[in-house]
Amino acid sequence: MDGPVAAVLKVGGSFLRYPDARSCVVRAVHREAERVNRLLVLAGGGEAADLVRRWQERWGLTDEQAHWLAIAAMDLNAELLARCWLPRVPLVEKPGAGVEKVSGVAIIRPTTWISELEEKSALRLPRSWEVTSDALAWFIAMTLEIPEVILLKHLEAGADRVVDSCLDRLCGRYVRPMVRLLDPRTGESVPYRPRPPM
Repeated sequence: MDGPVAAVLKVGGSFLRYPDARSCVVRAVHREAERVNRLLVLAGGGEAADLVRRWQERWGLTDEQAHWLAIAAMDLNAELLARCWLPRVPLVEKPGAGVEKVSGVAIIRPTTWISELEEKSALRLPRSWEVTSDALAWFIAMTLEIPEVILLKHLEAGADRVVDSCLDRLCGRYVRPMVRLLDPRTGESVPYRPRPPM
């Protein structure tokens, strides 16, 4: 096995909008699982997180409230992955639930994972919409000392920004974990390079 012993793989929430994306995402997850001993899958927020954005505008939610509701939206998508897209993959409720013993693939429940890991970490992510599941995947890997983060993304030619601005800054400040972008439709994989400071 040439790859790292473990990785965090984030499935972009936008993929969950399209039924035809299911097969290529599932293939990508299985392909990455063959490279590592342990693959932790994090579902992005997608349309469920977009609803939270609208709620914040409509109901005046604080940034703290919106932050945790958006992470709860990711819980909903984790359930979708576990029940429909990857039904043989266990959904692990929290980091202390024997995840060290997991071999192969596990889907993680973001709300409990993020809240428990924040208690152990000196790093606190901002409470704003510049933090998406990209930065949360990195935070999980950093806190658990997992060497690699894989972001499943549509890699469009000429796209100006493919990760959130918080992750961009974190990658500019820290060498590890390494971040790789993977387009499950094409199999194209590239290391992420943060923008140089302006």
